[in-house]
Amino acid sequence: LKKQFFGAKIHIFENHCSHRLRFFCKLIPNLLGHPVYLFIGFIKSELKVGVIYVKENQYTEEDILDNNEASPRFEEFLQILGETVKLKGFDRYKGGLDTVHDLTGTQSVFTQWRGIEVMFHVSTLLPHEDNDPQKLQRKRHIGNDIVCVVFLEADNTSFSPSCIKSHFLHTFIIVRDSPRIKFKHPR
Repeated sequence: LKKQFFGAKIHIFENHCSHRLRFFCKLIPNLLGHPVYLFIGFIKSELKVGVIYVKENQYTEEDILDNNEASPRFEEFLQILGETVKLKGFDRYKGGLDTVHDLTGTQSVFTQWRGIEVMFHVSTLLPHEDNDPQKLQRKRHIGNDIVCVVFLEADNTSFSPSCIKSHFLHTFIIVRDSPRIKFKHPR
């Protein structure tokens, strides 16, 4: 049940209430004939979003996160997402990336959209170590994001979210590069 309460959207859940919200529950009259509990959601002003690049015939997490070189089409796509920024000395939202010692790469992609600062964790821009088969440097950031944009290089490339092992990734946005679609970005 959703209600408006002093201009805030409030989701009302029956028979469930966290300890911290119990006092709010007492403020609302008994609307349904039994206890009413509240959850007030706030929109974050900062987001971190993973971006992975998938080439043709790549199906495993290891193969996908092993990509170090980006194609011109992927680079063009990153320019659509935001501005490539130098991380050292970057003073806006960092999304967990190191801006002092370049330990998480030297560049990333950043944008501001409707007052929300977005830092993209781009797989090809995060550190890569040849002797790390699990690609932990890259997975530490992308695997802890909630949303991941997946750029598929070819028309016949497929992707299954289950190939990326994570407890946090919940939403995958699939972008397929297609030579049949002609689009010129207005920037």
